[in-house]
Parts: sequence; C-alpha cells; structure tokens
Amino acid sequence: DLQMRKRMQDELKRLQRESGITFLYVTHDQGEALAMSDLVIVMDEGTIVQVGSPEEVYSAPATRYVANFVGDSNLFDGTILEIHDGVASVETELGVLTGVRRGARRSKAGQRVALAIRPERISLQAVDGRAALAGRVVDRVFLGSSTRVVVEVAGVAKVLADHPGTSPLEVDDPVSISWRVEDAIVVDP
Repeated sequence: DLQMRKRMQDELKRLQRESGITFLYVTHDQGEALAMSDLVIVMDEGTIVQVGSPEEVYSAPATRYVANFVGDSNLFDGTILEIHDGVASVETELGVLTGVRRGARRSKAGQRVALAIRPERISLQAVDGRAALAGRVVDRVFLGSSTRVVVEVAGVAKVLADHPGTSPLEVDDPVSISWRVEDAIVVDP
C-alpha cells in the first residue's frame, strides 16, 4: 500500500545515509525514482539518454523521450526558426512558440525539436485578452492537491494544466494559457 511504500522509501534512504554506501535502486516508478535518488539515469532501449540530479532530469529533459517518460509534459513538435541568447523561436502547429535550450547540445535554425512544458508550469486565466494562447476547457479532473485541466487550443492540440486545489473553470469555459519562457524547454525529438 502507498503508506507502507513511503515508509520503506524513508527507511532505505536512512540506511543509505547511515551506512554511507552507494545504493543502486532500479524502478519504473518515476515519482519513486525522483524521491529516492541523488542521481537519476534514464535509459531507452538499453541506452543511457540522460544522467543528472532528479531536479535536472525533471526540469531540463534532454530529449522528447525523457520529457515524456519522467512525469507529464505538453510536447509540441516543431522546427527552430532562430535562436537568440539561448531562447529559441520554434514553429509549431500552434504557431511560433519560444523556449529555452538547456544542456550541451548545439541547436541551429531548421533543426527539428520538441518544446516541452510541464502541466504545473501552465497558467490558466479566464479569457481577458492577455492570452499567450486562447483555448477552451474540454475536461477537468480533481486530483486532491490539484485539478488537471485539459484545454483544447486551436482545435489541434490538447494542453494539460495543473491548477492548485480546485479549479473554478468548467468544461466549455474559454481560457487563455501562458507560461514563462524559461519553463518551455527545447528538447531533441
């Protein structure tokens, strides 16, 4: 059960700290991996695709696979139009979106990429004219500490947004969605 798993995680972390030895913990539960680890290694078909702290792997995924595998992400495929001071303009099906390129890989105009934005980084507002993107609520699910709101944008994309607590938005409400540029991460496809 969930409470027993959490107690076991705490006990394993305590044993590791007290003994000072390295533990190798293999799991397919991404939340558990993030909570238990000092270093996370993400593998795809037997190949290491990213190594980093839990925060790095979650907040700055290197590839579309990592962004999709570790937690939920809104992923928009596109092509880089230009890069200026580490911020890329990416042509997507929703129009030109901007995002930050992190990591050591070089990007250039014309390169195919994906833009990854975590649902908790999306801001929702009732329509007020300030929209980064205008949309319509098509679903909402109460999750306890948050409400997952699904917004249809331009009739082509569904964007996940996590609203703390209970969201006042209802299905069919018009909304605007926005995010900080630094929360949109340009990743390899």
